[in-house]
Amino acid sequence: MCPHCGNKIRKEANFCRYCHTSLTGDCTAKRISCPRCGIALPFGSSICPACNAKLNTAEIVSDVNVSSMVAFGLALGGLLFPLLFIPAVICGHIGYRNSKNLPTHAGKSLAIAAMCIGYLAILIAVIIWLLILLGFFIAFNIE
Repeated sequence: MCPHCGNKIRKEANFCRYCHTSLTGDCTAKRISCPRCGIALPFGSSICPACNAKLNTAEIVSDVNVSSMVAFGLALGGLLFPLLFIPAVICGHIGYRNSKNLPTHAGKSLAIAAMCIGYLAILIAVIIWLLILLGFFIAFNIE
């Protein structure tokens, strides 16, 4: 049983598959404390293993990877306004780096998706501009 969320897991597991908390003890994750008994709990805990008190999830949600969400939003917005792809790529890199610091790696896939969309759109834009320039060279016989 996971000491952090209370779900049933294998004894040899290194991470809980439900709350993604490290079970090896070497995780330097942010710690919160139980409001009822006061013991220190690792980030991602929703139930205190000592007194079975349910914890306030607002404290847990406050550590989500906002830069990954912004990057993905910019990438989607770039479909309407293509200049947003450049900040989407930048925020995607920031979000990816920040996801490594969170114990649950929150936002990692959003950051990767934003970077892929952004880089692909930039590549397509460069190809279109090169085709336009090639068209001008052919149309005006510029050698």
